[in-house]
Amino acid sequence: MEIFKGQNLIEFTERFKTGQDCREYLSKIKWSEQYVCRKCKHTKSQIRKDFARTCNICSDAESATANTLFHKVKFGLKKAFFICFEMATTTKSLSASQTAVCFGVQEKTARMFMQKVSETMKSSEDFPMKGIVNVDEYVGGGYQEGKPGRSYSSSKKKAVCALELTDKGKVKRFLHLSNSRLFSEIIAKNV
Repeated sequence: MEIFKGQNLIEFTERFKTGQDCREYLSKIKWSEQYVCRKCKHTKSQIRKDFARTCNICSDAESATANTLFHKVKFGLKKAFFICFEMATTTKSLSASQTAVCFGVQEKTARMFMQKVSETMKSSEDFPMKGIVNVDEYVGGGYQEGKPGRSYSSSKKKAVCALELTDKGKVKRFLHLSNSRLFSEIIAKNV
């Protein structure tokens, strides 16, 4: 199975055209090593049309989204994949209201799902940056009367970003507060 590692929106859109494409991708990651029934621990199963698995012994059915980040997502798997992709690849922070408008979901729903994704994106130190890494910090929050420059206050926030480069000096990975995982790493971590 080929893991999607791109950061190009056109490639992503072509790869995940439908919810069924997303389900197939998720099932291949989820059961990449081996299927094990959650009830009887049997390892043989039948693959259904929606890429769920049905145990050959006890007939327990498990969907590709069960016990993952996408478990019981009410607004569709395709939208959920796109929100994850956007959060993983953007260099700016996304607001829940902006995400809600872009993907046609309620703001509260967008906020709750984005919190789940952000929690998933927290560094577990499984993928440390290697080789040439540039690190910088900056202060965000805009100008404040009486507090020039890099002064810190409740409305100004200090942020850290790191840039991992290839041997040829091209950007390999960018880390910014919550932007610590690429799309595939987010999905793979929750399966």
